[in-house]
Amino acid sequence: MAALPSGTVTLLFTDIEGSTRLVHDLGERYPEILAAHRRALRGAVTEHGGVEVDTQGDAFFIAFARARDAVSAAHAAQRALAASPVKVRMGIHTGEPTVTPEGYVGIDVHRGARICAAGHGGQILISKTTRDLLGRDTELRDLGEHRLKDLPTPEWLYQVLAPDLEPRFPPLRSLSNTNLPAEASTFVGRQREIEDLGALLSRADVRLLTLTGAGGTGKTRLALRLAAEFVEQFRNGVFFISLAPVRDPALVLGTIAQTLGVKEGASETPIDPLRRHLEGKQTLLVVDNFEQVLAAAADVSLLLASAPQLKVVVTSRERLRLAGEHEYPVPPLPEDDAVTLFEIRARAAEPTFRIDGDRAPVAAICRRLDGLPLAVELAAARVKVLHPQALLARLEQGLPVLTGGPRDMPDRQRTLRATIEWSYLLLDAHEQEVLARLGVFVGGWDVSAAEQVCDATLDDLASLLDKSLLHKDEARGDEPRFSMLETIRDYARERLETSGEAETVGGRHAHFFATLADRKAQGRGHGMSLRADIYRTNPEWLEWLALERANLTTALAWLIKHRETEDAVQLIQSIWRVWLVRGPLRDGRTWTEQVLALDGVERTPDFGWLLGLAADFPRFSGDHARARALLERSIDELARRGEKFRLASSIHSLAAVTEHLGESERAQALHERCLSIGRETNEPSTIAHALNGLAVHAFRKGDYARMAAFAEEELAVNRTVGAGIWESLHNVAEARRHLGQLGDAAHLYVEGLGLSVELGDSNGIAEFFDGLADVAAARGNLENATRLWAASRRHFDESGELSWNAAERERGLAHARASLGEAKFEEAWRSGQALTRDDAVALATRVAADAQAAVSAY
Repeated sequence: MAALPSGTVTLLFTDIEGSTRLVHDLGERYPEILAAHRRALRGAVTEHGGVEVDTQGDAFFIAFARARDAVSAAHAAQRALAASPVKVRMGIHTGEPTVTPEGYVGIDVHRGARICAAGHGGQILISKTTRDLLGRDTELRDLGEHRLKDLPTPEWLYQVLAPDLEPRFPPLRSLSNTNLPAEASTFVGRQREIEDLGALLSRADVRLLTLTGAGGTGKTRLALRLAAEFVEQFRNGVFFISLAPVRDPALVLGTIAQTLGVKEGASETPIDPLRRHLEGKQTLLVVDNFEQVLAAAADVSLLLASAPQLKVVVTSRERLRLAGEHEYPVPPLPEDDAVTLFEIRARAAEPTFRIDGDRAPVAAICRRLDGLPLAVELAAARVKVLHPQALLARLEQGLPVLTGGPRDMPDRQRTLRATIEWSYLLLDAHEQEVLARLGVFVGGWDVSAAEQVCDATLDDLASLLDKSLLHKDEARGDEPRFSMLETIRDYARERLETSGEAETVGGRHAHFFATLADRKAQGRGHGMSLRADIYRTNPEWLEWLALERANLTTALAWLIKHRETEDAVQLIQSIWRVWLVRGPLRDGRTWTEQVLALDGVERTPDFGWLLGLAADFPRFSGDHARARALLERSIDELARRGEKFRLASSIHSLAAVTEHLGESERAQALHERCLSIGRETNEPSTIAHALNGLAVHAFRKGDYARMAAFAEEELAVNRTVGAGIWESLHNVAEARRHLGQLGDAAHLYVEGLGLSVELGDSNGIAEFFDGLADVAAARGNLENATRLWAASRRHFDESGELSWNAAERERGLAHARASLGEAKFEEAWRSGQALTRDDAVALATRVAADAQAAVSAY
């Protein structure tokens, strides 16, 4: 290997997009094509003075002494690969990596690799540091700032443009600005529709655009492609909200809030946190499958009225009938595009398929299917076993003949249903049984769920996937995940109902998810002492709960309907925290109250604990009377049964409720009773909860020295437990700040802020911004204080929580406004609200460092 350049080095990373799929599609041709790809890359690299650092599989890592050479090599390589079936993503970054005998090490290497991973096949991405070293003759598209996986700060990215490079790609695979799913297959045609819709969405007077059409007309794909075109034009993001698993119109706003990461606060209607979150933001929402919740149309009007810069694209089988709505009926594909779609999907099923000589029967098939994309895809998947001419004959026999004039929407809907039914009837008996049973899942499933609930094998799933009846979702972990389009799921569900198996399969689904939820919980939510290593997996557990929420609530509904009280109680214990942490609280209250109303629930072993956990939902929603009633009954029940760990938890919650109700002395007595139980049982988490309550109680009394003592003991306990650390740090910091120990407080705030950022806890981040704003204000830096208060307010709005000491913050804001003057205050406030999370963290860290330096100097 040639000597590696050192000092300032430009790193080029390349990777083949979809290589696993290509191995399958190209078969024995893949090694030859891979070798040609390597020759093309190495030729371009050698020509422009690059050094090959590493090669792994189909990925290259190359170094250049000059940024211009790296970009030229990438461009030359893409040009050489233009006719190849492989599409290569490329990422370029300039930095100062450390040279070792094994190659380069350092953050710049990781940054370059992540930039490459964010791109698409055929795309060249470069970082800002590389851009700054290029001349004006390199044409670039500014893609804005993007957060990339595992990197602590966002990267400003650019795309290299040239006449012989593809100019348009889907949104980057970054963590910023959008959650639009990556396109799983080639997008065909629709250029006129994209232009028409783009022109509409660009108009200032068009804020609600509804794409209508029968199921299977391609509304969702068209809406996603339209949204991808506009990612760079909506500063605050483009977000896709699927209503496929939602049947209750009352849940629409909550589903939107969950997608945007917005939580409801106490005593709020669903629109309130969304209004705060979207106010003043340029945001585009794509709301899919609205036809099943049309009664929620008025909620869309509320959203648009609340956020003047918001735009909404809806897909629905019928329009929403709202003022200001612009309807766009999605037409079938023109014949040429339908034929192209058929060929692409047919080649995915059978790589050797070529349309040469078969165009006439394929065109006839597409006409027979009214140009409906889903129907064309289902038919194309059959070329593996049927020649197009035979396929056409089967279709002519199997589909109803539609007569008379232009086919309207109901006719197309019947054509699609007939196509799905035809595809179903071509399955063997076992596959028909499996497809019907899979209709029991809501929001997708993995292989183990299909095996245990539906007696489906991986081969069964692969076969249905090959026939376009299933969709393979982006992998989350080691196991693939599958789903169905709603049109197909509706048909599968009908078949399940008529099969006589619906009750049996529904029961298997309910018990499978109840058992799985219990195993995943590892005791979390069940009112038991947990090991530290279990606490550390909380983020993964909550992600799993969010992923399977629809299946879990479907399982719970089945258990409630069938009066399986003990199983319902077990399941609610395993999943209730998803509503507490992710919201909405009203859903948690509804489900827990339904379980509490089941016959015989009082006789279940966990009844006392169920009362206590159910109280959290009215408690955090501001209904303290209902919370108190549930907690007092819980305490009586748990005391009678001698369940001391759970008893202490309910006592702690009741103490917080009585504190809110102004019963200070009773609250203190309850905290002390909780602490006594903790010390008696030597249970660290109980002791920590009680000390937390006593610390807050001392704060309310203005006894900051006593607060510090309780909070420091609480922090020591929680450090051994491995949980609740940021809350303890905040308590100690607040006590130290009120005692005038600003340096100590600043140090603790920064430690807690780092933990909160690591956990992605918006509420914790907001609290620490708030605390460091108070530090800045105490030191007389009111502009930075105002900026941090503004950043804090934005994060509180996102979390749906309220500041634990909102009154002090409002006093601080009033003082800053009076001291700075209206104009200066407003400028600082706007500046703070515009800060990214990372920028706000950097500002907070500087404020803390200044406070600590001032103490050291003194």
